[in-house]
Amino acid sequence: MEVRIVKGGRFVRRAVYVGRPTRFGNPYRVEEVGSHEEAVRLYRAWFQERTKDSRFLAALETLYQRLKRENVLTLSCHCVPRPCHAEVIAEWLAERAKGEGLKLTVVKGGEHASET
Repeated sequence: MEVRIVKGGRFVRRAVYVGRPTRFGNPYRVEEVGSHEEAVRLYRAWFQERTKDSRFLAALETLYQRLKRENVLTLSCHCVPRPCHAEVIAEWLAERAKGEGLKLTVVKGGEHASET
């Protein structure tokens, strides 16, 4: 299975947009926290806390089931190729797959035009 993290917005073909204002969007703006790295660090803690919410967890599980069904899941955000909170989502998906004995590869970068 493969998760692709690509640059783009909400209209990237067959991608799940994870930017603001989606439920997966990073509430920490780079302009406010100083760097992409810091925004991702803060998001990681926020994300961990959000996984305690059954609705958020159900949304993640929906992503995982789509990944299993289609074997590829594309996450789209404007940050790519810089550090991006989509990587945290991909890490959760990888851990979820590992729990079922499945291998997941994460590929970051590329433009939306290369998506199929």
